[in-house]
Amino acid sequence: MERDRPGHPALVGTPLTGPTGYVWAVAFSPDGSTLAAGVTDGSVWLWNLADPAHPVLTATLTGPQGHVFSVAFSPSGRTLAAASSDGTVHLWDASPAAAMADVCADAGQQLTRQEWETYVPGLPYRAPC
Repeated sequence: MERDRPGHPALVGTPLTGPTGYVWAVAFSPDGSTLAAGVTDGSVWLWNLADPAHPVLTATLTGPQGHVFSVAFSPSGRTLAAASSDGTVHLWDASPAAAMADVCADAGQQLTRQEWETYVPGLPYRAPC
């Protein structure tokens, strides 16, 4: 099969878009299901690649005040690190259960369908808390 030949790579799906700054670094999670991109506006974008031909944006993380020049997942895939030009390294718990717990703790109430579409694009609505 042509696709299985490293010397002859084939494009899978369409290019990922979204970040408005330059993308300086990308990293795959250890299981290959998530792609993280470090952007010069201080954000980190995450895409679900369960179906590489149809990636889904799952999160846009913020925190660093400078350009994000490096991103990396821990060997377990549970922690995501982003190194910034502001001299900081930000760490996030990248597990879905932790993200859902954070949403529930911060929201104090159920997310509406509209909020779900804003914060969890591409996934069917379900009450998280």
